[in-house]
Amino acid sequence: MIKYSDEKKAVNKMYIRDCMYPKCQDKAIHSHSLQNNRVISELAVKNHVLMPMLQNNALFLEKDKRFNKELKLVGKNEATTFDGFCSVHDNKIFLPIEKNTLNLTEMGKFLYAYRNVCFHLRSLEELLKRLINSPYENEKSFLITYYFVQALLKIKEVYLDKYIISKGQLKCPIDSLCWHFKNKANFAANAIMFPVYGFNGELYMKTNAYENGYPLIVTSFPNNNETIVLVSWLKHDKDKLKGYIKKLKSLSRSEKELYITNFILGTSSDIIFSPKIKEQLDPKTYLIEGGLLSLQEKYEQTHENCKEMLEYLGINLFKL
Repeated sequence: MIKYSDEKKAVNKMYIRDCMYPKCQDKAIHSHSLQNNRVISELAVKNHVLMPMLQNNALFLEKDKRFNKELKLVGKNEATTFDGFCSVHDNKIFLPIEKNTLNLTEMGKFLYAYRNVCFHLRSLEELLKRLINSPYENEKSFLITYYFVQALLKIKEVYLDKYIISKGQLKCPIDSLCWHFKNKANFAANAIMFPVYGFNGELYMKTNAYENGYPLIVTSFPNNNETIVLVSWLKHDKDKLKGYIKKLKSLSRSEKELYITNFILGTSSDIIFSPKIKEQLDPKTYLIEGGLLSLQEKYEQTHENCKEMLEYLGINLFKL
């Protein structure tokens, strides 16, 4: 029987405090993956938001199971924080999108995607350390996490960091669709997906190693009386994703809502809700490392059959 103290020691070994800016050796601060001064504040009630949090009795992966998470009230200053960048680089890099005015310039869209990638990379790096030191560690969970880390690390270092270092002098490596929904949603989220199949059945991921995957990066947040959704991809992948992007551009309003809902709930745990919608959610609903536990099997299937990304699977985030 594994002792609780052994589990706790492994948890304490998982954290990474290094700044993610290239060659910076300073310690990272607790920075927000979603803006505190605008996005989180827009959703907060009495300075709190709802966020997926680990249950006290679910410290580790047990064989092929993933952490159960439940929605809990979190102070807005703590919500969506991660140890990504030192204070100097966090302020310097993301200042253009931290201002009160919405920034959807080419650089602004890039910065949303860049922080999204960095958040997920750091989260997976820490999960990898957690698995290495976990008494529940198993090969399958380790390999899946390892390959995701390698894929995101390549995206960051080969494409995104070079643009950051150039201070915008190089060509932007990101293209984006920007969708404006004429209602203020009660959630905000970051998510990344490596689609397996396209809408017409074309194969995008040839191996389970995510070495040949083409990432789609989604950021969604309320802005005044509307909701902004950014769907981004690497320009390097534009030819491979041509058909996929063409289909996204043709979606109706309702199809966009379902696509983003299934995308986020199937892949991300970096999501916050306004406490206003607490009564609309089943109190027994848990989130499980990206995805609602009760619908997890369906959401996982959307990666196998992309057409299901446009189907109602039990919840529409934009209707909450």
